Amino acid sequence: MQFSIITAVYSGEFLEENLDSVASQQGVNAEHIVVAKAPLDRKMTKLRNERDNLIWVSGFDNSPFEAMNTGLAMAMGDIVGFLHSGDFYVHPGVLALVYDCLEESEWDACYGDLVYVRRKDVNHIVRIWKSRPFHPGLFRYGWMPPHPAFYARREVYDRYGAFDTRYSIGSDWDMLMRLMELEKIRTKYIPEILVKMRLGGMSNSSTKNIMKNNVDCLISCLCNRFWPSPLWPFTKLMDRLSQFQV
Repeated sequence: MQFSIITAVYSGEFLEENLDSVASQQGVNAEHIVVAKAPLDRKMTKLRNERDNLIWVSGFDNSPFEAMNTGLAMAMGDIVGFLHSGDFYVHPGVLALVYDCLEESEWDACYGDLVYVRRKDVNHIVRIWKSRPFHPGLFRYGWMPPHPAFYARREVYDRYGAFDTRYSIGSDWDMLMRLMELEKIRTKYIPEILVKMRLGGMSNSSTKNIMKNNVDCLISCLCNRFWPSPLWPFTKLMDRLSQFQV
C-alpha cells in the first residue's frame, strides 16, 4: 500500500522539518503532496527546487481546506494522511504503524495521539491530545480525534467527499464527524503519540479563532441534523483543560 501525505503551506518557516519528517519514514512508500500558498517565498522556492520526492502545487489563496482538497484530488496512494507544515512525526516508524493497522482489511481508518509543543522548542510539550477508541455519540460532546494523526483509505474520501470549505476553521471536525458518526466508517485507535504540532495553528492561535471553530462545529451539527449535547461547552472545556501539562 502506498501513502499520500498532504501538506498545506502558508509559509516556509518550519517546512524543512516537515519535509524531512515525511522523507525519513521507514518501511513504507509515501508520496508527499505539498500545496503552497502563492507567491512562494525564497525559502519555499529553495526547498522545492532541492527536493525531487515532492509533488508541489502552488496557488491556493483561501482556506487551508481548499489546499487539502486540491491534495486529495491529486492523491494516488491507498492511504491518505494530512500533516500541516509546522508539524512532524515523532519517529521514522509512524507510517509503518499505520500500515500495520490498515493492512487488516476490516478497518477503513485509524488514528493516534498528538502533542502540542512550543514553536521554538519542540522538546517542550505543552499539551497532550490523547484520544480514545470511538463509540457513537462522542462527537455530540465536541470530541474529535486529532486530524493530523488520522489516516483513512483513499476510497473513503472517494466515496464520501472532500472538506466542506464553508467552514473556515472547523472543516476538519465536520469531516471526521460525518465519516465516523454519520457514515459509520470502521476506525481503530492506535494508543501512541504519532505527531508533534507546534502551538499557534489556525484553530488555537487566538480566542477569536477558538470561538469561530466552536461555531463552525455547531453549525455543522445543525446542517447534518446531528444534534449536539447541551453539555457540549462543559465537556469540551474540561477535556481541553485536562490535556495541558503543568
